[in-house]
Amino acid sequence: SSPLLGTTFLSTFPHLPARQQRAFLSALIPFLTSDHLRHLSTLITPLLQRDFLRDLPIELALHVLRFVDDPRTLARAGQVSRTWRALLADEYMWRDMCKRHGFDSHLSTADMIRIKQQEFLNQQQGMYASMSSGPSSLPDYLHSPRPMPALTPPPQAHRFSYRRHFALSYLTDANWRTGGRLLITHPPSPSPPPSPPIGGAAAAIPGAANENVVTSLAMDDEYIVVGLANCRVHVYDARTGALLRTLLGHDNGVWCLALASATPKEELMGGLRNSPVFEEQRDTEKARAEEQKKNMADPRGASRGWGNPGAIVVSGGCDRDVRVWDVETGECKHVLAGHSSTIRCLKLLHDRPIAVTGSRDGTLRVWDVERGESVHVLAGHQHSVRCLEVWGNLVVSGSYDCNARLWNVDTGECLQVYRGHFHQIYAVAFDGVRVVTGSLDSTVRVWQARDAYVLPMLTGHTSLVGQLQLTSTHLATGGSDGRIMLYSLPGLGALHRLLAHDNSVTCLQIDHRFLVSGGNDGRVKLYDLKTGLLVRELTEPCEAVWRVAFGRERCVVLCKRDGRTVMEVLNFRP
Repeated sequence: SSPLLGTTFLSTFPHLPARQQRAFLSALIPFLTSDHLRHLSTLITPLLQRDFLRDLPIELALHVLRFVDDPRTLARAGQVSRTWRALLADEYMWRDMCKRHGFDSHLSTADMIRIKQQEFLNQQQGMYASMSSGPSSLPDYLHSPRPMPALTPPPQAHRFSYRRHFALSYLTDANWRTGGRLLITHPPSPSPPPSPPIGGAAAAIPGAANENVVTSLAMDDEYIVVGLANCRVHVYDARTGALLRTLLGHDNGVWCLALASATPKEELMGGLRNSPVFEEQRDTEKARAEEQKKNMADPRGASRGWGNPGAIVVSGGCDRDVRVWDVETGECKHVLAGHSSTIRCLKLLHDRPIAVTGSRDGTLRVWDVERGESVHVLAGHQHSVRCLEVWGNLVVSGSYDCNARLWNVDTGECLQVYRGHFHQIYAVAFDGVRVVTGSLDSTVRVWQARDAYVLPMLTGHTSLVGQLQLTSTHLATGGSDGRIMLYSLPGLGALHRLLAHDNSVTCLQIDHRFLVSGGNDGRVKLYDLKTGLLVRELTEPCEAVWRVAFGRERCVVLCKRDGRTVMEVLNFRP
């Protein structure tokens, strides 16, 4: 022992009154050198540090972490210690983060089925659900009074993880704004167009002299389907951009098509609809909002299937026939005749094998595409039916007779007629509550769907309004004047007026994050939906952009480049 601090003193010091202990330490300090003080500092500092999250009860520690909504801060916090890392593995917290950042809307059908299956297995095993924030959802070492650090086991590869889903969605959003990566360049022949500047696959559209006009586009997570004026329908792999097959059978140009995605088995879908994931906070207003969103048409031209094991394409065009195709085999399952002129527009209903077509003969027809039968003929328009939109079992049609009509698909009855335009209607949008029409008279008119009550007319365009899209929160309009208008719902307040293109807006699409538009000026532009600011151009300028559609991870651009029809698949998944 030290000659200054013998064993007798060391054994006596802890028993001295606290006042005498402090007095002794204070008297000792003047005798210490700088080296002594530095040595004591290295010993004392770690003893004064407290891990407040480690010392708090688990529930309180998780409650504190949920006040942090910046994912970068949480990522750095996970590097502080193993205890913090384990706390940040809580699935309930990451589910809440997904909701706050809007990533819960990115869940695919397959993801939701996995969530339901995990909940069922956990219940069968007598365990808490995987997203529970209770003690059972955390490693055992966190429950001891002084937990020993240990790494949290990563989620099993086959299990759904909200944490993994959030990270993937967050990085995907970042790539939309700043990057992306090249998946593959699908080489056309004989002379390939230049590769896109960011992540994607470029493919020349095969056909006569490769000078084809793209008339229609539909996509889901598996397939990209393109209709052309040369009678062909091409099917591509959405993940790689590779051409899978060409659907041949139309005798003339294809003007419209729709894609019904393959669906899971009926028992899985039945269980999914009753999943606790969707039963949370089931008040009336939220239930109505969910119902409205569920019934809205997909702007990408795809619909939820009706239990069909494989994807189905329905197409129509100048030969006046509706054709139903099996995407996986390329077989034409049905040829549906009935229209007496070109079929100009086509939509598929969600969850039902029902298609609605509009024709230049002035009628709409309702088809059962599973049985290959005509269901109803909807007559009432006095001129060509140019556009239509579906919601639930209702369809709105717009015609060159300057009127729009609301129909019940099940009964074939015309429920309302919307009058007001003095030129042809070229675009309609419908969300079950509002009917919106765009016309050659350069105006956008809005009606209440139920009683045809006219809401304030929207002006600002100086030419044909041919592009419309409704979401639960926004209305977007695009015109031949190159302008895009963005309005808020339900008040229809003007949010942004964008001089987006030097020529006609040929296509636009919005989601909760972005607005993407293409124009006859050959540019594809990405805008921030909240600020209205241009984020960037997604492709190199080309001669003309015909169609654009995007999902959460990829964007499909159909354009004319160097005299050739080109499809570019831009990928943003990290």
